[in-house]
Amino acid sequence: MRFRNIVLVLGSLVTVLALVLSDPSGGAVTATFLMSLAVGFIAVGFAHLCRKALFDYIDMQELFDKAKKSSIGSGIAFAGICVVIASLLTLFSGRANGATDPVLIKPNPVVSVIPAQARGHLPTLIAANKQYWPTHPNPQT
Repeated sequence: MRFRNIVLVLGSLVTVLALVLSDPSGGAVTATFLMSLAVGFIAVGFAHLCRKALFDYIDMQELFDKAKKSSIGSGIAFAGICVVIASLLTLFSGRANGATDPVLIKPNPVVSVIPAQARGHLPTLIAANKQYWPTHPNPQT
């Protein structure tokens, strides 16, 4: 195993351990973060497989070797394949769902996300909301 791979693996493990140990939710936020990273790895894997399927006649190593020798044609072909890979990654990557996400549409009681110490400050917050945003559709939230 190459030295850089060992450093990357150990660095990743130390980072994940630090995330788990410093996670105030007992690991839930870290698990969600790791799942979102896994989605990225899956997207890269799918993009790689699609690139191999679309360009099965192109040897990337040979193309890159030619591009290193300042062959303009190979460099342009390599850049073109990079554009295709970036397009595939965009296709397979997650998108910002906003309010269309069914989890976000479900009603969430305000009391469940406000810490107990902050509940006493709600009247001040509501008064400031009414003062600075009088046209708010629901000034109590």
